Amino acid sequence: MNNLNALPTYPDEDLAELSSVELIDTLIENEDRVPRNVIDECVRRGDEITNYLRTLHEDDFLWQLDGSDGEWWLRYHCEDRNLDWFIRVNAIDPIMAALSRQGGEALEQALAWLGTLAADEDEDWEFRLVAASMLLNFPRDQYRQLLEELEARQSGWGKHFDMQSIEQAYAGQYYPPEWERFTDPWKFYEPEAITKRQIRWREEDEKERLRSLNRTPNYPANPYDPYYLQEPYVRPEPKVGRNDPCPCGSGKKYKKCCLAKE
Repeated sequence: MNNLNALPTYPDEDLAELSSVELIDTLIENEDRVPRNVIDECVRRGDEITNYLRTLHEDDFLWQLDGSDGEWWLRYHCEDRNLDWFIRVNAIDPIMAALSRQGGEALEQALAWLGTLAADEDEDWEFRLVAASMLLNFPRDQYRQLLEELEARQSGWGKHFDMQSIEQAYAGQYYPPEWERFTDPWKFYEPEAITKRQIRWREEDEKERLRSLNRTPNYPANPYDPYYLQEPYVRPEPKVGRNDPCPCGSGKKYKKCCLAKE
């Protein structure tokens, strides 16, 4: 575990001088301790950084089973909207939170946009239901029919909302939106939040260590047991690492040669 009293800091002018490869390496190196201005610099790069991240994704770098913790955290920092409906839903939250604070016409336009997403038959079904659930936080008459139609199409365990929750919302008995508990979507990158997270995970690691010491020796292999580990996948041929010599023979590291050009 890194020193909790030495959180990384980077002057903005130094970040501006980094290449996209070096900037991504900074994200990997600092794992969940990345300061906010590093994220801002990534956003400022726009398509340049997005294209490089896409290259890493298509090269399976982001999904290696034996990747480092920093490579795992890179997926959290830099997800693409096309990867999964869950990621897109999480992107909607801060947008709706910001516009709900503005209120008035800004909020009504945001709700209309949300209603369009929920009604779009070409959208992912889970995405539509989560978007519709947000409408229950701001019940408006024009969206009630849509909500009732979506409710009727849900069945079985795990429904996002039922008719009772719709009736309660339109009777004024609705819950405040979840983001009111997370008023600052960028708090994850604040030093206080980073430190608190490191302390919590250190405690969790210690609890896991104690559990391991008390575990029965020769515990039978059971794929449903949380401590059971399957044999790792082995590639038929060794994969070229980002820090390995580039196979083109340039003498440079792969990440700063052919990988950066792809």
